[in-house]
Amino acid sequence: GALTMNRFEEGLIQGKVDNLQSLAATITTVMAERATGSGLQSELDVEGAKQVLRGVNVPEGWRVRLHDRNGLVVADTERLRDDIEVGLLDPIIPDEEIEPEPLLKQWRSGASAWIGGLVYQLPWRQARRDRLRRDLRGDVMTVLGGETAAGARYDADDTLIVTVTLPVSRVQQILGTVTVESNDVASIVEAERRALAPIIGLALIATLLSSLALILFITLPMRRLARAAERVARNPQDYDTIPDLSRRSDEFGDLSLVMRD
Repeated sequence: GALTMNRFEEGLIQGKVDNLQSLAATITTVMAERATGSGLQSELDVEGAKQVLRGVNVPEGWRVRLHDRNGLVVADTERLRDDIEVGLLDPIIPDEEIEPEPLLKQWRSGASAWIGGLVYQLPWRQARRDRLRRDLRGDVMTVLGGETAAGARYDADDTLIVTVTLPVSRVQQILGTVTVESNDVASIVEAERRALAPIIGLALIATLLSSLALILFITLPMRRLARAAERVARNPQDYDTIPDLSRRSDEFGDLSLVMRD
């Protein structure tokens, strides 16, 4: 289960990076054509860049930021949205009419949360979060310096974020950067973990049952034969204490017959 989830998370992050890079490349290309002016003294047209961002269909859970050449945020899709959602509220249900969740579902939720908390506190996972701690300004300055920045990061709330930062360039001038990020990876991975939990539970039950069978059919008969052999070694007249396991058509039956002979 751990190996499967690690491979799934790595593949999901890589796929998300590719999607974010595609959107970021589209945005930077359009901005370079429509919001950077012309000539040797090109400058980032902030209002034009905001119009470009307003025309971009940003998926739910994604966020786009625009930074100028000084690393300052000049546009953010979460602040550009001016639409208001209108709809009916859910009906109010009194507490006494709310049916409690089934005990099995409560147990599964509690067990999943408990196991998730234990895994979350593992030292190597904490070290990974610290190693991938997000530094948005650092990523922006890195891209302004001519390099690239993309991959998984953890914010201050330890939420997994996939982010990509690309430059807004006009000819050879870098006029700003566009950062596209997604914070829905953690919820997808958590849903996969919950789906994998029943399989892990069945594997645990199978392990316990096989261990019990090993004790009953292997360990205990071996212990009985060993103790009987020890008694006969001290007193050969106690050969009757050797258990007769001839009914078992396996190695233990053969061993008991040989010891009795």
